[in-house]
Amino acid sequence: MSALQNGFQLAKSVKSKLPLLNKLRSEIFGTVYNPYNARTGSKYLKHGLKGPKLRDYYGSRTLFSTQDVADQYNKQLDGTGFRVVDGERTERLARAEHYRRVGKAAPPKKTEKVVSNKKKRK
Repeated sequence: MSALQNGFQLAKSVKSKLPLLNKLRSEIFGTVYNPYNARTGSKYLKHGLKGPKLRDYYGSRTLFSTQDVADQYNKQLDGTGFRVVDGERTERLARAEHYRRVGKAAPPKKTEKVVSNKKKRK
């Protein structure tokens, strides 16, 4: 045999062992063995969720509102004749009531499920 034929024999034997080597490598390092290069989505699953980052950036919305503060004080002032009033809330409710009386408010939400009588096309 010539040196060129020996080189081809060696290359064939190495090429036949590569899938076994890749499988063993994935077991050792804890990666996914994907011999057919199929799309698995693991690239996106490796990334963390963006929700906590966005929440931390914009801050928590569950601290308290003016309505929460007013309710807390009204509980303490119960029976004294005093009340804490949330001005923004009362204005908003008064405006909504005005629009309702004039007929410019949004229609009420449906409470029953609407069943359609349309026939499906085939």
